[in-house]
Amino acid sequence: MTLLEEIARGETSSLEFKEARPDDSVKFTKTVVAFANGRGGRLLFGVEDGTGRLVGIPREKVAREMDALVDTIANACTPPVSVDAKPAVVDGKALIAVDVRPGAKTPYYVKSLGLRKGTFVRVGATSRQAEEHTLKSLILEGENLSFDGQVVKDATLAGGELGTACRLMTDTARRNCRNDAERAALKPMTETRLASLGLVVRKGRKVLPTYAFRIVTGGDVPDILPPCIKCGCFRGTAKGDFADRRTCEGPLVDQIDAAFEFVVRNIRVGSELVGTARRDVYELPLDAIREAICNAAFHRDYLAPSCIYVALYADRLEVVSPGGLVRDITLEDALNGFSKIRNFKIGAALEYMKEVEGWGGGVSRFRESCKAMGLRPPKVEEEGGCFKVVFFRRAETADETINETGNETGDETADRTINNVRTINRTINRTIKEVVLEAIVQAPGIAGPQLMSATGRKRTVVTDALAALQREGKVEHRGSKKTGGYYPTGR
Repeated sequence: MTLLEEIARGETSSLEFKEARPDDSVKFTKTVVAFANGRGGRLLFGVEDGTGRLVGIPREKVAREMDALVDTIANACTPPVSVDAKPAVVDGKALIAVDVRPGAKTPYYVKSLGLRKGTFVRVGATSRQAEEHTLKSLILEGENLSFDGQVVKDATLAGGELGTACRLMTDTARRNCRNDAERAALKPMTETRLASLGLVVRKGRKVLPTYAFRIVTGGDVPDILPPCIKCGCFRGTAKGDFADRRTCEGPLVDQIDAAFEFVVRNIRVGSELVGTARRDVYELPLDAIREAICNAAFHRDYLAPSCIYVALYADRLEVVSPGGLVRDITLEDALNGFSKIRNFKIGAALEYMKEVEGWGGGVSRFRESCKAMGLRPPKVEEEGGCFKVVFFRRAETADETINETGNETGDETADRTINNVRTINRTINRTIKEVVLEAIVQAPGIAGPQLMSATGRKRTVVTDALAALQREGKVEHRGSKKTGGYYPTGR
């Protein structure tokens, strides 16, 4: 892209115009430190603020102005900011381009204003004073530390808290195992493993919890907003008219499960018969939705006074997490499958519990899943200090019955339970238990793995639904664990 094309685009998160070097150096050095605290950027002198009109700098003053700019930046900003000033000519007008590189020793700030008032960050096309939580994040980043690995201030572990955490993580990991061999190879979580993952820290004889430990287990987390996922289903295409809502709290995996189930019960679902079993067909890719929610949980900025939002509209699903992308990753990187985790300890805990199989590539996988279903590719964007993933729903169409044989009446088709008939129902608000129960009614004796395939659900979801149905006396298991299956009670 040429410099003229850059100017034509206007000011952005990485480009700012200045007509001339201001007498008050803070008016441009705040942008310098904002770029250094972010992904870098460029200041163009000789271009009118806001309009992008070329005014130029007298050619005889260019060299002197460049020296003055570099000297001012060196004297006004701390730690030292790496910049490169060079002359340019656009449409016959002399300009000065000052390129600011992203720094590793954050926070960068304007000396005369001090650390708290002089630290700026880029928000859209403006440079704003960093909020307290952003300043804390920059300080930790400058020391190559993550917030989730910090010991909770003045906290101790209550009796039994370690054991409860180990059981929670082990049980979750075991439920998520795909087969008996994987379950047999699973190593139970122990205090030693908690320490190796960075969830607890040993200091002498004391074992202290980190923020990751408390977030993962749903414990008390002082000094930050209690982590949660807020879910809303709206009747239109904008916030306002709720059809359903829920706040998901507690252990992190419980929050992820609850948010995922909220989406599942509120999106349209059709069905098709596979053999003698009925299989639900959802309008959005469930695996991608769950992964997006899971990614939001371990990539979000927990210092930000906000929460994760899962918002379902008539035309789209949005998963929004506070904090945006980490500094080294751009939106283009994210679209190409690259990522950098913000909360290493939380990520390690979720990986042990088999909630995530690896880090990175999420956005590219979302696109593949949507493409396979004939959907528009999802959109990712940074907005207001948040990272947003948007899945687009299809326009709702009338219910229809597809008869592949083409020679049966509607009544005959409704009675059939074989593969050559597919019924597409636009059914809303079916619960997981209803989905699992219906699959068992359609195919008595169906085994657990086949239930997962028939319903398109994760093992944990199917297992929990089966346990609830058995407690309610609606289904029963017959036969051995390996060869038995599930039946409607009394049949």
